[in-house]
Amino acid sequence: MKLVDGQEIMIASDPDSFSAAVIKLYQDEALWNQLSNRGLAFMRSYFSFDQSVERFRVLIDSIPPKT
Repeated sequence: MKLVDGQEIMIASDPDSFSAAVIKLYQDEALWNQLSNRGLAFMRSYFSFDQSVERFRVLIDSIPPKT
């Protein structure tokens, strides 16, 4: 699972960087749409119901049988 700054998310480490990122997103509709679409796609691919069921199956299957 890997999020990339500027592709699925924007990362800011201080208040000035955060406010600059917010302003950039507000002013750049294409970037806003890109981050929105890629962020939603990321969430669906890693955290959808089907993905959760599959991860749960893998977890259950990894438990050794009781002997």
